[in-house]
Amino acid sequence: MNPTTVALNASSISKSFADVQAVKAVDLSLQWGKCFSLLGRNGAGKTTICEMLVGVIAPDSGLIEIFGQPFDARHTERRKILEDLGVLSQETQLYKKFTVRETVTLFASFYRTRLDVSEVISLVGLSDKQDKRLENLSGGERQRVYLGTALVGDPKIVFLDEPTTGLDPMSRRNVWQIIDNLKRDGKSIFLTTHYMEEAAQLADDVAIIEQGTIVAQGSPRQLIKRYCEEDIITVSLNKVLDEVQFATLQRTYPHSLAVDQRVYEVKAEQTFAAIKYLTTFCEQIDIEIQAMEFRKSTLEDVFFKLTGKKLPDELL
Repeated sequence: MNPTTVALNASSISKSFADVQAVKAVDLSLQWGKCFSLLGRNGAGKTTICEMLVGVIAPDSGLIEIFGQPFDARHTERRKILEDLGVLSQETQLYKKFTVRETVTLFASFYRTRLDVSEVISLVGLSDKQDKRLENLSGGERQRVYLGTALVGDPKIVFLDEPTTGLDPMSRRNVWQIIDNLKRDGKSIFLTTHYMEEAAQLADDVAIIEQGTIVAQGSPRQLIKRYCEEDIITVSLNKVLDEVQFATLQRTYPHSLAVDQRVYEVKAEQTFAAIKYLTTFCEQIDIEIQAMEFRKSTLEDVFFKLTGKKLPDELL
């Protein structure tokens, strides 16, 4: 590992709780000034990994290095390393009688090196709400306060565990903008999420995790090219295909699936050949194509291909 390019490195980290192995020999690394996203469903092991990386729990096996230094309870530099980490946990709850400014000021007092409180409040877009109590803020505004508490210590690495879960689309995009600004300022971001669009929008590198195991890793573009370099053709029919007809379609295009009543997705590397096939196929079974749409593969297609499952809708 070269500490000049790698902010964080984890090698074969594992964690079990009772008889359940939550994380299984995971390898990952975070480059300086980049955003690394751990993408997976709820219960896949994302939070457990995040908690190991920030020292909340210890891995059963494996090695974690931060800033080129071993990160464990015995290491003499552990406290110094912790001061350079900012953490927004999945279930952040703070005293809601404090104002925005009081809350950020309290967290600033925990650090020897810290940013100006007004600067942080401005960074998260709450200057006009700084004298309001947390109890009088919207959910999205409170989440930005929590993000501010993770940033006030001027961390080199910011850990964000499901930072936009439960937020409306506008609030989610406000948080995305803040994260983009952090990247431009040279911060390294470790992000866990189950939102496909979030990972695609923010991450330089993505690791897809399923049942505690990383099943694929690379940039969003690399993952799509490696696993799903196909066009997606959505066809709406005037009748539902029966089992024999659908099986016939899947013999030619194995990753085809029924997405709704009379609506089917066909994944094809050669779009025009697929259109010709679908037209002929439907004519032969006396079914009419009512509509046909095309799109490029996305991270969601990669996730479904690798796990056989879809993630929850991204917009609330």
